[in-house]
Amino acid sequence: MAVFLALNSGCAAMLIGAGVAGGLVISEDAAKFNVDKDFNHAWAASHQVLSKEGKITSEDKTAGKMEAAVGDSRVVVFVKAITRRSTSVEVKARKNLLPHVALSAEISRKIQERL
Repeated sequence: MAVFLALNSGCAAMLIGAGVAGGLVISEDAAKFNVDKDFNHAWAASHQVLSKEGKITSEDKTAGKMEAAVGDSRVVVFVKAITRRSTSVEVKARKNLLPHVALSAEISRKIQERL
């Protein structure tokens, strides 16, 4: 597994993974990855993970956004089609209004495992 740390305008981002499609980019606020699956597959995997890890509080498939309460944190997942066969998934988690990067990364990893 390759790990890359980049500094950009004072914000640190970490890329974990072997390739762009499978890599996980972790910033101060979110975890994001692209996958070679269509929107519906990425949406379903995200929905399954959030349902298992917590309680989905809202979802809008047209907008590609779902929110859930996971423990005492609020998690928001954004699913966006890049092409017909590739999708971007971004996970933001907050606890007491502050970023909860470890939870963002964990939820992202679990979504990737389902894809």
